[in-house]
Amino acid sequence: MTGQSKSEWTHSKNAGQLLHTKSQVLLEATEDFRHVLDCFDNSPNIPRAVIALGILSKGVSSSTHNDRELQEIVSMWASTYPKKSYPEDVVNVVLWYLQQVKSGLSSQQKRSIGRHLSSTGLNGSVPTDTRGESSTERSSESPPEKKSKSFQDSQGQHSKDNPSKPKPKPSLPNDLDGIVVDYNANRGFGFIMTVDLMQYNPSGDNEPKELFFHVSEFDGRPEKGQHVNFDVGFGDKGLKAVDVTVVAEAGELSVEEWEELPRLPGFWETDKPETIYRFGRKRNPRYHNRL
Repeated sequence: MTGQSKSEWTHSKNAGQLLHTKSQVLLEATEDFRHVLDCFDNSPNIPRAVIALGILSKGVSSSTHNDRELQEIVSMWASTYPKKSYPEDVVNVVLWYLQQVKSGLSSQQKRSIGRHLSSTGLNGSVPTDTRGESSTERSSESPPEKKSKSFQDSQGQHSKDNPSKPKPKPSLPNDLDGIVVDYNANRGFGFIMTVDLMQYNPSGDNEPKELFFHVSEFDGRPEKGQHVNFDVGFGDKGLKAVDVTVVAEAGELSVEEWEELPRLPGFWETDKPETIYRFGRKRNPRYHNRL
């Protein structure tokens, strides 16, 4: 590679050899790193030590190099150029590359890279495109053109600009009670009536709710009138009953009355002091009419 002094090449060669013995496959296996090498090939003033640091950074993300090895490579690189006198394209490409791999690093590895880069004076520049491509030719993986205050600041701003991740689905209630009010043996599905979800009904009425269940989620043979215990899961068309087990066969128990019990705050009830049902000898007409 042209544009390098003998001393520069010696340090670069040593750095490259040290890593090559430990990461021989990494260079060929990593697609985004090939893209970085293309940048190097078009920038003859970039020493091979930069490539070595790039390999090391990728290796750190795979936990194949420790902090001592990282410090050794950065020290070799620092001795190649005086502090804060690196060619601009060297700084930009390496910082851009580290941005690409930083998301896969642990907190300890991020601090380690930041600490060593700071000691070499490489934390004050921002990536730019070193290949001379126009904005229309640049791919989404190309180094960005906009500048920010520092490598760490650019990471923070990047997270602010990105839309927030989709919120996880709320935790669903479990250990609920209900009664099988309908079951189609030919089609393998039915419905369970429960009062445990009345609190979460948007309309605010005080009526029992029905949940779909599939026979694959039912432990045993479903029959109308069975008193069951179940959890709630997400189905294709909304909530459904899952992990359904029979507590009592039809006719063995009947619901006498129900009442609201104290609930914990939150979108879904997580615990309740006792079952919402009180069992007695008389059948509640709301259930009786459906059975």
